[in-house]
Amino acid sequence: MTKGRECLTVKENIDTNNTKPVRGFATVELFNDRGKKIFETKSENTVTYIETNRMRWNQRRDFYSGHPNIALDEPACSLNNIILDSSTDTTVYANPPLLRNIGNIIGWASKEPYSGSDAFRGTVNAAESYANSERAHWVFDFPTYTANGSFQTIMWGNVDNDMHTVTVLDSIQIEQGRIFGLTWDGSCFWVCLPDSRALSRIDPNTKMVVHSVPCPADYLYGLTWDGTNLWGTGGISHEIYKINPNTGQVIKAFWTPFANFGIAWDGSALWVSGDMSPMIFKINPNDGTVIESFETKTYQASLVYENGNLWASEIAGPTYRINLSTKRITASVALDSYGISYVNGFLWCSRYIPNAPNFIQKLDTTESVVTRLPSPITKTNANTMKVKYDFVFQD
Repeated sequence: MTKGRECLTVKENIDTNNTKPVRGFATVELFNDRGKKIFETKSENTVTYIETNRMRWNQRRDFYSGHPNIALDEPACSLNNIILDSSTDTTVYANPPLLRNIGNIIGWASKEPYSGSDAFRGTVNAAESYANSERAHWVFDFPTYTANGSFQTIMWGNVDNDMHTVTVLDSIQIEQGRIFGLTWDGSCFWVCLPDSRALSRIDPNTKMVVHSVPCPADYLYGLTWDGTNLWGTGGISHEIYKINPNTGQVIKAFWTPFANFGIAWDGSALWVSGDMSPMIFKINPNDGTVIESFETKTYQASLVYENGNLWASEIAGPTYRINLSTKRITASVALDSYGISYVNGFLWCSRYIPNAPNFIQKLDTTESVVTRLPSPITKTNANTMKVKYDFVFQD
């Protein structure tokens, strides 16, 4: 059998049988101030469907070429950083994507050596890392001053300034100028187009405007869908509008005691973000009264409700996921937008860039190899830590 035919057979086997091209194993070790190992735990990873598709023959061939070595022009993939994450979700989702698994980042390290004082960042141990035809063995060191806290998840992915990064999976270009707000009505998106003073419905399959109605104001910052009607926020006018999507007629309008920005519907109430303050308000949709409010990190944030959580995306970034029961931020994503929506497990956002094409974009986080440890690990400034990760190639 020729070498080319052998390679093709391996690729065909991966494709047709949907087998994972690698298995992954993580080992975490804690050491005391004298360098004595005081704790060790191990766990096998799960490769999500996203990375199963990416880590096919090109990825495997790249590891065979002599990883770890970033100088080998590694193919585009999500295996750029190792991330220590507080998520305790016991399910690794094949579909919808891994977005649900995100928690607070405790620490991270890239494949490049690092010697700074970042309180989150560790460094690759190049002397102990190696690769051969059977495995790629990575070792990352975390000194006493970094990655202090509790974590139970180890991911391979991308982070930026201690936040998970996203990739764009699909785009819908908007030709009509500026774009504010974004909401999903079950089959199409709605956006506000200030330059034409319209609320427009966009089919994600054809990527065309299929219906437009007049906007009740010069523009609306936020949009949401309650199952029948649209709701929009007027910003510094303090107005909230309930809008008939067929005609654009205002069904109801009320004034809020604060300048508003984003808006989301949770099935019975509205959630509205402040325009001039880092506050989020729960609003009675019948009369506009404030039911409750809480302070968070976001200013001028677009909102979308998702299964007990509120995603809040600032126009200048970032995006946070907020647990509405505890009011805690449970995810931080490097994303800025003028509108945000959650559709079938994916975040979508509207992006307004002056003097440039504007888009509605389908997004996904790039975390796609996940290790859920048997129990949480807590590192303090009295400990150093090693995280070892083995990718073992399978025939």
